Amino acid sequence: MAELEEVAAKLDRLQSSLEKKQGAGCWIKDILVPVAGVLLAVMGFIANEGANHRQQLEAKAAREQKYLEYFLVNYSDTSPSKQAAAFALLKYLDPQVRKDLVFGLSANTDLSRDAWRVLVNLPDVQLNFAVANAYRVEIYYGKEYDVDARKIEQQLRAAGFAGEVVLGEKVPAFWDKYGWGHGNEIRFEPTADSVAMKYLYRFIDAKNPGLKLREVPVDDPSRPRAIVVHLPPEHN
Repeated sequence: MAELEEVAAKLDRLQSSLEKKQGAGCWIKDILVPVAGVLLAVMGFIANEGANHRQQLEAKAAREQKYLEYFLVNYSDTSPSKQAAAFALLKYLDPQVRKDLVFGLSANTDLSRDAWRVLVNLPDVQLNFAVANAYRVEIYYGKEYDVDARKIEQQLRAAGFAGEVVLGEKVPAFWDKYGWGHGNEIRFEPTADSVAMKYLYRFIDAKNPGLKLREVPVDDPSRPRAIVVHLPPEHN
């Protein structure tokens, strides 16, 4: 099975080169193993197909392999635009390969904002919310933000968030207390919630760039393990 041996050899060379870049993300071995399994399975399937169909599948596998090689070499580039371009190639991969990669990649909160926007909008993927699943997302909003608030909840669930989501349309008295003129915010405890906040903030912000959310650290120990999104109504 020359094809299988060739793919296996290329994956070995990729892993060897990536081990020199451990500082960029030690999760890479966890990703490379399932990806290698999928690629080898695809090549095994190709070997059993008819000649014409086999050529088409081989060409597709070769393209995907080049995309994967480019991505694995460039995903940690310090240039946000180049990193985002590498992530954009993931949409051309086999759905299962893409799913495995994205689940592992999404555990990395230090990706650029541009890369996050590409990552969370890839089709049919589940994210690794990890410790963020232990948090509660509270979304308080004015009436005109009802659709946006429910959309955020749907986005979180569709991506695999298992934590609690609380929606609440608030009356003027609430905004009198917490502020009208600060715009849309995501509030968090800076010491206890920084990792989970960063993850949830980047997800919500990447999925909803039009909301222009800003991070607001607050000292509110009465709301443990809660990330609070404020979408206040317009106020004259």
